[in-house]
Amino acid sequence: MILKFMQLGKNFKTKDDNEKDTWADISKKVNEESRELQEAIYEEDLMHIAEETFDLIQVAIRSLVMLSKSKLNIEQLNIRHNKKLVNRSWKAIKIIKVFWSDRE
Repeated sequence: MILKFMQLGKNFKTKDDNEKDTWADISKKVNEESRELQEAIYEEDLMHIAEETFDLIQVAIRSLVMLSKSKLNIEQLNIRHNKKLVNRSWKAIKIIKVFWSDRE
């Protein structure tokens, strides 16, 4: 199974532009999408939970893009994150691979 997420740019309908993201923009969106996911969980509506989960992942991608634009190495950050989890005694049961490309 391959899941595909898009790095979003401009929305010509709403005039939003993720290329001009700030950390404040991302913070606001994380709060909004987290709240919506909590509501979906409370409703016990699996389709709504799925929709809001993907929305939250999309915001996380925006955050990774901001880190990448700041010249941070996403792959090295991922390795560091995984080491942190192992050091906290988590055991992986599966590996989910995400392909990061600079091209479309």
